[in-house]
Amino acid sequence: MWFYQSIEPVDFLKGSKFISFIGGGGKTSFIKYLAEEFSKKGEKVVITTTTKIWAEEPFLLLQGDGDIGRDCMNPVMIGKTVEGGKLTAISEKDIEYLGRRFERVLIEADGAKGKSIKFPASYEPVIPALTDKVIVLCGLDSLFKRIDDVVFRWGMLCDITGLSCYEIVNPEIFLGFFSRDILLKGTEKKDFLIILNKYDICEGRDIISDIAKNLIRRLRIDEVYISSLVHRVFYRISYCKGIL
Repeated sequence: MWFYQSIEPVDFLKGSKFISFIGGGGKTSFIKYLAEEFSKKGEKVVITTTTKIWAEEPFLLLQGDGDIGRDCMNPVMIGKTVEGGKLTAISEKDIEYLGRRFERVLIEADGAKGKSIKFPASYEPVIPALTDKVIVLCGLDSLFKRIDDVVFRWGMLCDITGLSCYEIVNPEIFLGFFSRDILLKGTEKKDFLIILNKYDICEGRDIISDIAKNLIRRLRIDEVYISSLVHRVFYRISYCKGIL
């Protein structure tokens, strides 16, 4: 039996301290939303990166010894330096230090240049070993759009898979991105969950539920989340084991 439940993201992240975000389709916006929600609950929250993230005032830079001082904003964004308007990556040791100062450490561990789907290079994603939970995001607005319009590093994708850059991302191609070589790369030994974001601006909304169910079947996972960050709407689709 299938279950549909309205839920807040902070609820399904209980118990997770170091949370890494990979994929595409709204990672930074999702991170900032969660940071605000956690901070409203009285938690001390930091946003940081193992790649790069747009620097938004106010932000802090780690000093040579990693110290950030006694007091800072909540939530706060922290990086090592600023290059081209972006905060640069901090180290695993730095992340461990932040974990002693903050109750939640939200880590942008991937980059997608604003695209809705990400094809990773050999060195991506950069998921810290300390990560408790990996959030895999993908933009539903990529459905029924050309691959070269919605996929970051579409050239690499086409070279490896044989797909044409002019092909349309239909539901079957969309589902194909959820493999250990593409969107799920680096999650093999991690607790991860999938969020299909941007439901509000996708085409063919009537098939989104079927896509989520197919992901659950193919990956043998318990649940998939569908979200519209703009409208603050979040749904969990899950099934009762043994009845699927």
